Amino acid sequence: MKDPQDPLLRKGLKFLEERFGLPQEIWNGVIFHRVGDDYWITTPEAVRVDLPKIRRRGLRFLRTYRGPRFKWTTTAMMLFGARATRNVVELSPEEAERFVRGEDLKRDPLPPDCTPGQIILRYQGQPLGSGLLHRDGRIKNQLPAGRRLPRLRIVRDISS
Repeated sequence: MKDPQDPLLRKGLKFLEERFGLPQEIWNGVIFHRVGDDYWITTPEAVRVDLPKIRRRGLRFLRTYRGPRFKWTTTAMMLFGARATRNVVELSPEEAERFVRGEDLKRDPLPPDCTPGQIILRYQGQPLGSGLLHRDGRIKNQLPAGRRLPRLRIVRDISS
């Protein structure tokens, strides 16, 4: 359930639909609430929990910037990004390792269904996080420092 009276939230969900191809139906059954410039997502069950020290329920979902500009949070992207159909880059094992270590990437030519701006980076269909795609094919890593894995190595096919 979302607040149909919140025009900024409607614009934010429309942004996710247009930018990433996410159908509006995936938001059925969830509750959005605004805290400052951020939207949080939660469940009806979590809203019913009544504990005195709870400040926020759910997870940060979408950030707003200078008017109607939006950025999807890494956590939300990891949860829902597998359903995205646009502005997605599938990574090779080497690229995935570099990305989770915090390195920027380069794609030449650009993927055909990607436009400059925030993109989802996936490995074997699973979202790893987001990047900022530039017109020249550079992908600026947007993985938060606390989620980076500096020593990660992807195990390749060990049967050969």
